Amino acid sequence: MGEYRKIIAAVLLLIGMLLVGMSAAAADPGNFPRLALTNVLVAEGGYTTDPRDPGNRGGNATLNGVIQSVYDADRDARGLPRRKLTRAMLGTAEWADERDGIYRKRYWDPCGGPILPRGVDFEVFSMCVNAGISRGWSMLMKVLGLPTARPWASHAEVLAAITTTGPRATIRLYGAERRRFYTAIAPRTGGVYLRGWLDREARERLAALAMVSGLVQGSGVEMQRSNFPVGKAVEDADELLELTP
Repeated sequence: MGEYRKIIAAVLLLIGMLLVGMSAAAADPGNFPRLALTNVLVAEGGYTTDPRDPGNRGGNATLNGVIQSVYDADRDARGLPRRKLTRAMLGTAEWADERDGIYRKRYWDPCGGPILPRGVDFEVFSMCVNAGISRGWSMLMKVLGLPTARPWASHAEVLAAITTTGPRATIRLYGAERRRFYTAIAPRTGGVYLRGWLDREARERLAALAMVSGLVQGSGVEMQRSNFPVGKAVEDADELLELTP
């Protein structure tokens, strides 16, 4: 009887592990407000006018990772007058609402956030915010062995490729591609942002892997602010204006 119970327990444990694995690999649209956006805001920081940051060229500011030209485009699309990003806007309810809407409409949705597996969604979303939608999406295509330029693979093909590769392996491969990219472009900013970019990648990779495991809270998922500066990883701020991959 004791051996029988052990066998039953082992079978139930195996079934439970399989079910956890299946759910962890599924898309989770709720990951955006719960963790993905929260972690990106930690990485992007507050208000900056650092002229070495490509996003701030022309004397513009960046607020919570939103550059002035992206903010202008969003206000234009909503039929609202343009206004300058300022430090005083930080923490206001009006700005938080605008900021979250920009992140959802201009990065999370077009970067596949609602359909990519949990963890992969965050990793790609963050790179799209930091380096532009085309860059972030083409990196995912590259690590999955899909076409890296338009016409892009369909979402069904992307999901099939992630299933074949596995969400964890996809995140690790994507992280390696990010590190190569950051290292290659570091000379554009005199190397000032490289440590911050690499630190951000490492923290986000670990958080993404924790998300794959189904975790929704805790230090393994919720990132802490880095001590290193992180700028936009773009040649020009216009790279951050595209709406769809």
